Amino acid sequence: MDNGDVASALSRSAKGSVAKDGPKDRTAKDRAMQSLTRVRLIFIRDQTNVWLRFGHAVKERIVDSQRRDAYFTPHAVLGCITWRGTPHGTTLWRAEVLRAVAIGERASQISNVDPGAEILLRASGPSKVHVLLALFDRIEAAGVQLNAVSQDYWRCAHNRLAANQDIDALTADAHRAFQARRKWLP
Repeated sequence: MDNGDVASALSRSAKGSVAKDGPKDRTAKDRAMQSLTRVRLIFIRDQTNVWLRFGHAVKERIVDSQRRDAYFTPHAVLGCITWRGTPHGTTLWRAEVLRAVAIGERASQISNVDPGAEILLRASGPSKVHVLLALFDRIEAAGVQLNAVSQDYWRCAHNRLAANQDIDALTADAHRAFQARRKWLP
């Protein structure tokens, strides 16, 4: 069976009729794609590096040799790191923890994120980004996945970072308490 036969066989419904790829099907597929948040990841040596530190993309698409898109479902939490530089040094160093939004929700405009996202934590500048990267490492060392951390924790960490205060480490016990509370809340 060649690839055309496989595609044809996969498109048949249980009744044996061929599924149509008409306007209705494309519209449903377009609506599903519109509900996703796209993050443009870029790597241009010595100029730009935008990468994901954590988060589970439901789809990835390679745009070209320097760019790819990662797509996230509404309410997914992800960590994005942005670095830009010139031959004279670093011009931008930023780390963000973002929550993908659903259609109709308010969102902040963020470069390389379409249509935008809710900013749970943002750090700019090398010293604050390094503090945040160390925090990520401490949380993972406690056995907690970063995208499962309470959004309230990220907001609190953002406020403490902005006030130049130490950020309390997230413990496994605190994370288990958050998970238990989440089961009871809508």
